[in-house]
Amino acid sequence: MPVYKIALLFSLTGLVACSTQNWYSGAQSAQTAHCMKQPQAEYDDCMQQSGKSYNEYEKDQEELIREAAPAEQ
Repeated sequence: MPVYKIALLFSLTGLVACSTQNWYSGAQSAQTAHCMKQPQAEYDDCMQQSGKSYNEYEKDQEELIREAAPAEQ
């Protein structure tokens, strides 16, 4: 098997292994790093916004989807 096919296989396997929760965790880490650059007056609010757990985030997303869905009659 050529080397590029092996590399492609490993790349695809890595992409499949990344879950939504891992993506959320990465975004949360980036937000925390952003908060650390903020003035002290804005730091606490920023950290509070970035401190939401993945489960809380997921529940909020599900609620938004239900609210956006047209009411069944």
